[in-house]
Amino acid sequence: MRIYLLALFAVLATLPFEGLTIMGLPLARTTGLLLILAFFLKVLFSYSDGLSINRNHFFVLLALTLLILFSTLRSNNTDSALVIAISLIGNLLFFVIFCNLVKTTNTFSLSILVVALSFFLSTIISVNIDTQVIQISDELSDDLRFSDLRQAGFLRNANRYGYFALLVFWCGTILYALKLTSNKLSLAITLIGAVTVILSMSRAVILGLAFGLIYYIFIWNAKRAAVALFFGCFVVLTAPIFLSVNQEENILTNMLINRFQPEVLLNSGSTSARTSIWQDTIQRIDENPLLGVPLGSLEGVIGMSGHKTHEPHNTFLYILQYFGIIGLIVILGYFLWLLSIFLSADLNKNIRLLLLIFSVSMLIPNIFHTTLTWKPTLLMFCYIVSIMKFSRNNTLPSSNS
Repeated sequence: MRIYLLALFAVLATLPFEGLTIMGLPLARTTGLLLILAFFLKVLFSYSDGLSINRNHFFVLLALTLLILFSTLRSNNTDSALVIAISLIGNLLFFVIFCNLVKTTNTFSLSILVVALSFFLSTIISVNIDTQVIQISDELSDDLRFSDLRQAGFLRNANRYGYFALLVFWCGTILYALKLTSNKLSLAITLIGAVTVILSMSRAVILGLAFGLIYYIFIWNAKRAAVALFFGCFVVLTAPIFLSVNQEENILTNMLINRFQPEVLLNSGSTSARTSIWQDTIQRIDENPLLGVPLGSLEGVIGMSGHKTHEPHNTFLYILQYFGIIGLIVILGYFLWLLSIFLSADLNKNIRLLLLIFSVSMLIPNIFHTTLTWKPTLLMFCYIVSIMKFSRNNTLPSSNS
């Protein structure tokens, strides 16, 4: 079991380096698939020892896998459909493996620390790396040069980077709330996660962060929360002094003002494009309400608005577009699951509050982006289920204090 845990930690460490390739193979995806293969071999050769997979997890895995495969088999673009299907099913399998391997709070806290520290390392490397030192694809060259604060290291996209930073913010918050590490370490992770969210300049993710900060209002008294808010603002506003990005003065302040001006929010190209894509997607959902559009069939297709609509920049519209009425059932099931957590009598109110705000904070960016294949969404479910399990088993340090 120890070797599989080490393999799990290795995969977690690669997630912030998602854009890197080794011999033409994507680093994070390849290591993840190798872990899945190794786990299946373990099941195959030690079947007699039994396998403690949660029954509910197994049925959800089976049902969603069949749904994804059904949509894939209907596609007229098999290659594109298979890429999406492998990514989605791989995430589901990883979730089951994570929940199977992470059985103690110590292992859980280590998994969180690996993700957070690897993210910080990837950020530092991406800012300072010389593209002549390593061989990278042209697609990543601009990102790795970090020509402005919105370009995002090894995650290819500033919104992906910001979303991962939001998860890291919650990594620190979970460690702090559940007393899994020292307060200084957990709050340091939380602060750095919050700062990197703001540096990403992703408006949807910053909105998720703002909602996440509400959690500290509940668990801290007003004086402590005010001091923390002041210190956080001070760090953010003085960050340009310590970052030598472009050697421009006040670049962070200028970018914040430019991206959050009301006229920019209402009339920017990204806002206009999203609303147009959403209209095309809703129209396509109306045309295919029962089964949805097969996966991969919209690659390269231009909608009435003149934009590509294979990726509607909204997770819920994406599910409805590709899975129809069954997708609606999946969405309703997700919200009912969140409601059941909030109303669960066997979870104390502090755990319920943490999980509720964590879920909603991570949910907000999904209104403006499609994150089903993004790794923070996968880890969010892993963390929620693990916290619920440890809380019900009364093994969390916070429940014994």
